[in-house]
Amino acid sequence: MSIRKRKIKVYFLGSGEFAVPYLDVLANCSSVELVGVGTQPDRPFGRRRQLRPTPVGIFCGSRNMNCERIESVSSDEFYARMLGLQPDLLVVVSFGQILRERILEFPRLGCLNVHSSLLPKYRGASPITSMILGGDKIGGVTFMRMDKGLDTGPIYDVYETELGDHFTTQSLEKYLSEESALMLPELITRIVGGLEPTPQDHSKACVTRKIKKTDGSILWNEDSATVLRKIRAYYPWPGSAFRVPSKGGFSLIKITEAKLAEGSGEPGHSIELGKRWIVACGKGAIEILKVIPEGSREMNAGDYLRGFGGKTEHLENVLDGPPAAGTV
Repeated sequence: MSIRKRKIKVYFLGSGEFAVPYLDVLANCSSVELVGVGTQPDRPFGRRRQLRPTPVGIFCGSRNMNCERIESVSSDEFYARMLGLQPDLLVVVSFGQILRERILEFPRLGCLNVHSSLLPKYRGASPITSMILGGDKIGGVTFMRMDKGLDTGPIYDVYETELGDHFTTQSLEKYLSEESALMLPELITRIVGGLEPTPQDHSKACVTRKIKKTDGSILWNEDSATVLRKIRAYYPWPGSAFRVPSKGGFSLIKITEAKLAEGSGEPGHSIELGKRWIVACGKGAIEILKVIPEGSREMNAGDYLRGFGGKTEHLENVLDGPPAAGTV
């Protein structure tokens, strides 16, 4: 039987939330035989350090799908597993391990990677966060054939969309993955039919860095547009935080929603407190809409102001002075 008349054997490697819609589409694709799913091992989570599966592991559990926990894709054990399954194609999405050459070159159709930016822009660890921080008006997802470089492989296709000012990293990740995943079945059919990928223009490449906890400290001397982009970009992690005086010294507050506002004043100074909470930045101001006080749940800014016993006239950077009881 011709390979074009039988189902395409696909092995899926994924871990993060971004990967789940692609796995869902593949599992329901009539032209694909999903021969296996691999994800990162369960990791300790929370104060009790209980083991928790990856989002892909959780999804597979909810669908009674077998999901292999892969300690290392470079191991002889994983290579032997691929030899036994003989997949035509590996699909790799938000997996979290580097694939070596013998795995990259093993499948007949290679390894298809989904990267959450329009390559060669925003290669690396934090493309969606970087899109928001950069104030990009256009964003998207790239489908590429993997090579041994970091997001350097030739491109099969892209999903492109306008980026609204309402997106956070969490909501944009969800939107991009759900919309672009719908392209996957047809793209695989085109690859089987001989679609050749186009090399990237490496002269236009930029590489993102890994986001740190300390990136979430709000710097009030920055202009209001920059502060607002950071609030959206760092939601839900690491969160955008500032400090206010409290009985124990300082309390940490994270902003989960805000918008641009009119006004000016000393950076970090609350220029309106009451029905609205407006804070001056280096240029312009923002209105705080929702917050998570230290040790509490998310609430409207107005509810927080009515119940808070400390002072909120001046908001400090988390990185200034001694740390609060909680850290960013």
